[in-house]
Amino acid sequence: MKMIVLIFTFLTGNFVQAQSRDSILYIFSDQVERKIFSRIEKYPDDYSFIIWLSEPKKNLFSVDIMAYLTRDGFSIEWHNASNRYAVINQYRVPILLDFDFKFSTRDSQNISSFGKRDENIKRTLLMTHSRLIYFDENGKIVKHQGK
Repeated sequence: MKMIVLIFTFLTGNFVQAQSRDSILYIFSDQVERKIFSRIEKYPDDYSFIIWLSEPKKNLFSVDIMAYLTRDGFSIEWHNASNRYAVINQYRVPILLDFDFKFSTRDSQNISSFGKRDENIKRTLLMTHSRLIYFDENGKIVKHQGK
């Protein structure tokens, strides 16, 4: 009987641990979370969001809130590829990092062979016209742009 309990505990413990590894949750300061939510709640219900998190300068972070309609294929592709999420009120908003655009490729079928990848990699340059929030390492908003 003790062996069955031990095996059950081991298996369920690993199951819970595996579930928590499926995604990485980002928790911003209350001030940053409220500002992000105030931007998101202005959109109609048929919009979805992606947060682009970057560090433009040492110890200065920016959150770029990208809104898109569900018919926007590019954004949906990136939305589904992320396993990082910001907890914003009751929502989990996918996060992309600046490194995702510098080092990833959208063409995963054509990455070439070892030593010859630079020739064929199609990098993504993203230019957004969205809402930026800049904050310091303590989560204090330094400035924001957009409405």
